[in-house]
Amino acid sequence: MTRKEFREELKKLLPGYKWTVHQPSPFTKKEEINDWMEATGSISSGSNRISTMVVTRSDKDNRVKYIAQSSGFGFRGGESVLPEKTLARAVRALQDLYEHKANLYHTLAMDIQYARPEKVQKLRRAL
Repeated sequence: MTRKEFREELKKLLPGYKWTVHQPSPFTKKEEINDWMEATGSISSGSNRISTMVVTRSDKDNRVKYIAQSSGFGFRGGESVLPEKTLARAVRALQDLYEHKANLYHTLAMDIQYARPEKVQKLRRAL
């Protein structure tokens, strides 16, 4: 797969991101140029970056693997998932991870709310 094909695959699956496929290192052997590719996609609102995703594609011994990483505001940190055989699976695994975390945090927030005194809950509802 060429870098152009990789970018088209990313744009087809995640058209909301603006994708940049990175150039290989100048020290990369010519026959290995398309064996490893990395792309960064971002969603911005004005000059503010809302979401950043990095997708790495490796093709070693005819085994293609995708790794999707994501971070919210900015570029550092974020979550990543284990390698998957397809881009769609890697992105879906990352989405599942975030949905699981959202459910977990919602449950924890509800536990705290129910543990609070009734008087505080009534005041909160009034606001």
